[in-house]
Amino acid sequence: MVSDGEAYLTAETKTLKKSNIPVFGHISQVQEVTAAFDKFWETAKQYYPFSIKRDSQFIQWRFFENPVNEYSIYTFTNRKGEIMAWVVISINEHTATIVDVFALPGQTILRKLLRKIGKEIQNKGVSKLHVWLPQNDFVLNYFLKAGFAITQEPLGIIPTGRSLYEKLNIDFAIENSYYTMADGDLF
Repeated sequence: MVSDGEAYLTAETKTLKKSNIPVFGHISQVQEVTAAFDKFWETAKQYYPFSIKRDSQFIQWRFFENPVNEYSIYTFTNRKGEIMAWVVISINEHTATIVDVFALPGQTILRKLLRKIGKEIQNKGVSKLHVWLPQNDFVLNYFLKAGFAITQEPLGIIPTGRSLYEKLNIDFAIENSYYTMADGDLF
């Protein structure tokens, strides 16, 4: 089993909490993948020591070239245009699934990004957001502070993994695994 298992979180789009801490930057929906994602991966990977490489090549392949599903990618960029966090959603009727999220430590940026996404998709008739996250990752706490709640997981997902690398420190892998629905084929 990977880490302490997953946490399934849900929130109503209209109840996402606002952060009163000022953060200057820009939130936008991404139309194309740029090298900014590579730079962000290089900056953020230290906080995700055991995860799939989330660089521009991964984002292009997993989200933009997906032959089955349609995704929306939102970024929070600072004044210099550097990505500080991104969230990928998939909408199905009145529910949005957060398929992937990648952020630097610091809850304010992610809270602002989640609130903006919530407002935007609420205008499209989406009333609920849900996400699966590892229980032992810092991002989970940011979602809780943004207004998400841990609820009963509906699909019976038990995150597991297999390694053919004999020298893998399994305790390190269990403690540091970061995964989202983007790491599988469910969404």
